[in-house]
Amino acid sequence: MRWRRVFTFMVWLVVATGCPETWREGGTIDRAMAQDIEEELHRHDCFLSKEEWEEKCEVPALWVKLKCPHQCRFRAAP
Repeated sequence: MRWRRVFTFMVWLVVATGCPETWREGGTIDRAMAQDIEEELHRHDCFLSKEEWEEKCEVPALWVKLKCPHQCRFRAAP
């Protein structure tokens, strides 16, 4: 009887956490990690100086208007 409860709980846990959608390749966690890696790679390729970066890219809302290069948009600190 005890094993039946444990098995039922495990099945419920797998279904309730959305295991197939969340953890499989192309799932939500996989996509989030891919986006984080892509952003991290862009942070190191910025050719702007500190002053140029602050002028063009400091405020995300102005990236397109001030023509901030794509590789500089995620730069955390110049």
